[in-house]
Amino acid sequence: MLNRLFLCLAVSLVLPVSLTFAQPVQSPQDVGAPDSINLVFSVLPSASPGQSAIQLDLYGFNDGGNITSASSGFHWDAQGLHLDSARPSPMVDTAFNFLKVLYYKNNIDSTNARQLLQFAGFRTQGVGIPSSPEPQLWGSYYFTADQWGEGDSIVVDTLTFSNGSKLLFCVGPGVSYAPRWEGPKVAYAESGSCCIGTLGNVDESADGLVTMGDLNVLIDHLYISLAPLSCPEAGDIDGDGYVSMGDQTAMIDHLYISLDPLPPCP
Repeated sequence: MLNRLFLCLAVSLVLPVSLTFAQPVQSPQDVGAPDSINLVFSVLPSASPGQSAIQLDLYGFNDGGNITSASSGFHWDAQGLHLDSARPSPMVDTAFNFLKVLYYKNNIDSTNARQLLQFAGFRTQGVGIPSSPEPQLWGSYYFTADQWGEGDSIVVDTLTFSNGSKLLFCVGPGVSYAPRWEGPKVAYAESGSCCIGTLGNVDESADGLVTMGDLNVLIDHLYISLAPLSCPEAGDIDGDGYVSMGDQTAMIDHLYISLDPLPPCP
């Protein structure tokens, strides 16, 4: 069954059962960030009538080597939410030429019945997903919220429900590893917040990701031009009510030291 797919299948066919999994060696130019996987709400419904669509985008980050196969599983927790369709990004569609799985048991009805999402892919030729210094879109999931009102929320988190849903990247024969999960994703109805994605997204990028660009904006605001942030709420990472050096420290810790995920936008 597809949901039992072990994505280093080609490796298991030619190597003993007991494999030694190792982290890939990153290039000298790499800043040292571990590979990761992240979900971003790019479209949210409104409590007002007429807007019930939700889009959830899956991003992968691999700057140390090409991904020859990958797998991950997710669970959503929200009443009246059902998946309408899903599709891989054009890059993934080309990179994983042998197999792409976007639903639980590769069936959309089973996906909705269990509220389980899956992403898995495998290539038999080509380089797979090329390494990149920036996160890359891997796939998109399209939902409809039958009931969505003020105060409602959607929570999506990673979940292993079969071998084929283990958080796993493969970069070559015998080289497999679990990437860092960016943490559960929470979306609220009618929050009224200008913040997008997680706290720290001060450059208000549409994907909601926090990168060195956000750190540059924050440093400029605090010490150089002193230009006001267009969304001060996004800069209050430590939650003390204002943007200060403490928020800069929290962002640096997230990006380069502990790599702990930042809190979601309120």
